Amino acid sequence: MFIFDRPYQYFEEPWPHIVIENVLPKKVADHMLHNWPETNVYNLENKEEINRSNVLLEPILNFGANSDDPIYEEFEYVNYVQRTDEILETAAKIFNDPDPYDCDLTDLAYREVKREASAPVVLVRDWHTDNPQKKYNSVLYIGSGENAGFQAKNEKTGIDKMYEYRHNRLIWWRNTREAVHRFYSGNASRKTINLSSDFKQPKKDY
Repeated sequence: MFIFDRPYQYFEEPWPHIVIENVLPKKVADHMLHNWPETNVYNLENKEEINRSNVLLEPILNFGANSDDPIYEEFEYVNYVQRTDEILETAAKIFNDPDPYDCDLTDLAYREVKREASAPVVLVRDWHTDNPQKKYNSVLYIGSGENAGFQAKNEKTGIDKMYEYRHNRLIWWRNTREAVHRFYSGNASRKTINLSSDFKQPKKDY
């Protein structure tokens, strides 16, 4: 159930990131899909526009999503508590960061954007970079759907790349000024688990 148990693919473009397909055991990922935790409202910047597109705003739920479910409990314990150092050390090695311990895992969040099947493709959040206080970020897709995904772009090179919403796919990246991205919800609800880390010392810029 550890997210770095399986081999990853490393990509330089449009900015450094890795992808792990089938990151969790199939039974685990399928259980998560069919037993998604209940949550409170997903805070989106363009709520009015999204509501006009028949998107149901679903909540964000942080660590402790479904503590009475042994699958979720084990996933959280392994990846947020037990093997934190290994996650940070592995990420630092992948991205050639000299200090694995200048940050902590600070967020494990469950998110869902739920849509009616007849609604058009919706841009959930437009081009942005994450807060410079964040060192690493990731998205783990639970479920699949057409016309939904994560689009990465490098504004300097003009190179962009789309990752479709595919069940049990993990995208992990080092947050930098170049790591511009946006994401869509297609013709199915979009369930994701986000695991991220923040620098221990305050940062106002990349």
